[in-house]
Amino acid sequence: MSMMVAACGSGNGVSQKKIENGKVTPVVKCSSDSTISYALFVPSNYDDNKKWPLIIAFDPHAAGQLPVNLLQEEAEKHGFLVAGSNNSKNGMDFNESKSIYHKMLDDLSARFSIDTALVYTLGFSGGGRVAGSLAMTEGGIAGVVSCGAGLSSNGQPPRQAFSFLGVAGTSDFNWTELASLDPQLEQAGFTHHFLDFDGKHEWPPKEIVTEIMNWITFDAMRTGKIPTDRSAVNRFIDRNDSLANSPSLAGDPYQQWKIYVKMNHFLQGLTDITALDGIISQLEKEPKVLQRQKETEDQLKLEEELRQNYAGLLRDPDPDYWKTESARLKSLSEKPAADGKSLVYKRILGFLSLSAYMYSNNSLKQNDLEAAQKYVEIYRLADPENSEHRYLAAVVAARKHEKDEVIKELSAAIELGFKDKARLLADPDFAAYQSEAGFQKILKDCK
Repeated sequence: MSMMVAACGSGNGVSQKKIENGKVTPVVKCSSDSTISYALFVPSNYDDNKKWPLIIAFDPHAAGQLPVNLLQEEAEKHGFLVAGSNNSKNGMDFNESKSIYHKMLDDLSARFSIDTALVYTLGFSGGGRVAGSLAMTEGGIAGVVSCGAGLSSNGQPPRQAFSFLGVAGTSDFNWTELASLDPQLEQAGFTHHFLDFDGKHEWPPKEIVTEIMNWITFDAMRTGKIPTDRSAVNRFIDRNDSLANSPSLAGDPYQQWKIYVKMNHFLQGLTDITALDGIISQLEKEPKVLQRQKETEDQLKLEEELRQNYAGLLRDPDPDYWKTESARLKSLSEKPAADGKSLVYKRILGFLSLSAYMYSNNSLKQNDLEAAQKYVEIYRLADPENSEHRYLAAVVAARKHEKDEVIKELSAAIELGFKDKARLLADPDFAAYQSEAGFQKILKDCK
């Protein structure tokens, strides 16, 4: 197995770290700026004698290794390098993320034989917005895969044409944003698709990663940047056509229609899709398909109305109202509904969770502890399984100098899955409590 030696800056000078092909390297520091680093995967058969495609990924919490690990297996199959930023994160000014991207790209281009015509950006949530904004403003990006986030625009056309794959769980509070964006991209002439899955606001599961890498590879083929692999195209056609005609989808023309639309979008420019166009046109006349399309339109309208209403109510929160309303929304989200309305309420709860989180943070920045406490409670009611609201409750308690409450809330955060020991140790709100026995126990449990 081949290896390459990468020069990595450190506080004590320049050290040497081996990047082993076929494995994930968690930290590679940029030679020009050792404060900027990325996780990296290089395919096992990498060599300098050809140009290689590259995916640069962004996690909202700067956890670069997470998307690299997620893509590793498929990147090995398809022959892509993958680099995940360890610096770009939510709350960062876009210009900072843009600088990080360019430093990463320059560093990767200096170390490896990169095909600069085949650079793709990929991200989740705020990382997806970074991925899309880079393509809009910087150019030189062949395509974007944005998971759980739409495409931001400053009103200006993209600097260079690029493909766009939107990905979201059907319970993701940003599902509606991507669902609404898809027809707009069609009208604007983008190469595009919206791929959804059964899930919430999260990085997609492995089976969706397979589809993501198929999309990226087919996109590179359709532009002529890599040779068209006819066997891969035929396997994709056979697999999806078999699924559309499987017994499990008999009598469900809407799901069949979705599969054929996906095939149409993936295969454009790779093969003759006249037959697909005919199947899609025929299915679009089916009453069940028309009904589901109308239900989706109604869901989008209802969700937008609810968001606007709740956004107004959140500005001056009434804790008693939110206690009753969150329980009502939870009940509605758990009801089986053939028209998909339960998903609307799941997404609304996600929207309330995010909104309450943002209001909590803003209140803490202003040191308005009364408001912060109200928003943290709304956060808990909307998203009880999220550990972050207990962490924020501990911050409020710390600023009120309530030692017992600090330990109690941090312990509750641990029980809900909080694991970020570095954040605990770096948070100035907890500096006065670090010597406490209860806090030391929390640090031990934070793993």
